[in-house]
Amino acid sequence: MIFGIPESFDIEVDLEPTLIPHKMEISLFSKFDAPKLTDLDILTQKFQNLVTLQNNEVEKLIAFETERIRKKKEEEERIRLEKEKQARLLEEKRRKEEAEALKKQEEERKLKEEARRKAEEAEKEKQRLEKEKKERENAQKLELERQAKLKQQKIDEENNKFLKIEKEFIKHKEKIKSIKTDIVEHVNANKELKKQIGVVRRKINPKFGQLSNSMTQLNKITNDIVEILSSIPPDAPYVLPFIFNFICKAIVSQAETEIVVQPKAALPLARLVSNLLERFPALNEYLLPRLVKKCPIIIGYSCSIDTEEGRMKMGWKRNKSTNKWEESDKYDERVSGICSLFAVLTRLNNPYYPISMSWSMLARIANTDLKLITNVHFFCVANWWESSGRFFVSVYKNQAAKLLSLLSLEMTNHFKSLPAATRLKILGEEGISPNMNTLKEMER
Repeated sequence: MIFGIPESFDIEVDLEPTLIPHKMEISLFSKFDAPKLTDLDILTQKFQNLVTLQNNEVEKLIAFETERIRKKKEEEERIRLEKEKQARLLEEKRRKEEAEALKKQEEERKLKEEARRKAEEAEKEKQRLEKEKKERENAQKLELERQAKLKQQKIDEENNKFLKIEKEFIKHKEKIKSIKTDIVEHVNANKELKKQIGVVRRKINPKFGQLSNSMTQLNKITNDIVEILSSIPPDAPYVLPFIFNFICKAIVSQAETEIVVQPKAALPLARLVSNLLERFPALNEYLLPRLVKKCPIIIGYSCSIDTEEGRMKMGWKRNKSTNKWEESDKYDERVSGICSLFAVLTRLNNPYYPISMSWSMLARIANTDLKLITNVHFFCVANWWESSGRFFVSVYKNQAAKLLSLLSLEMTNHFKSLPAATRLKILGEEGISPNMNTLKEMER
């Protein structure tokens, strides 16, 4: 490279020896006897020195500039790389933020989807629960309606049963009234007829007192009464019906007074009744009403005895002289005696008093309102038990055992203070089987 001479360059030759390097000076003048330098040589030498110096400076300048450029490029490269890095980081940050935003959006979408799904499930569950609740309420409503209907049906059935029993009771009471008005009053109004009937009555009346535990005696009495009744002209007005009524009153009176004292008296009396019914079926038109009048329990009829009318219906007697009701013990014994006669009649299985009548009586007592139950009910059932229980169980078997267990072991628990209830409970605890204690058969 050629450089121009600097403007400040002085062309005058400076011949000062100091301009020549010291070593060169030594080498030039110590070893050799070199010729003296000319001005041109010195000028040339100085120029060369300057050129060399300038070249060095230029090289330094070039090197500096090269280094500067390099550093500049490096800085620019560094800046570029830094920018690229920043751009890359920004891009990565942007992508990360976008990814996070997308992830967040996806999570929000999933949360919303999950919330929507849960809301739908909750709504479905709510609808299901509401449906189940409604179904339960409807089922409960239907069940309550069904129970109310069944309860009403049961009440209606009980009322119908009571009405049926009461209707039956009233029918027998009406029969007693009709006997009095249609027969007894007519006889009492006719002295001659009353006298004739009186003769027959006096012949029959002693016969009941002659009954014993002997079958032979029973047959004799039966034949005697049948002969007396057969002697009455069938066309005699009012006579036979009056006598039938008289015989039935005598039978009931015998049951009231004799059977309580001697329970075994129920069997010959019942057999006499059964014999007479076989020969004179019409006798039952007068007997059953008489039995029901004095002991309505035999058809399962019960009512409150808190009123005079109630006591009259249940067969209580009033003392004519004192106008007071009989003692409850006396009433219980008298009525239960009649029930014993009834029990044996069903045991004999007479067509007019089948064993089913005993079932009806016991079942109706078991279904009686507890408020109407008194000591006499248990007294009657206990007497019936000892009179007809074994035969009853042999006919109805397990069903009989259930019914008797209900009466003797369960129903009595509500009336522990009643003496007859205690007696009946003891009978139940002794056992309900074909081996139950009962009246012994009559002797031959």
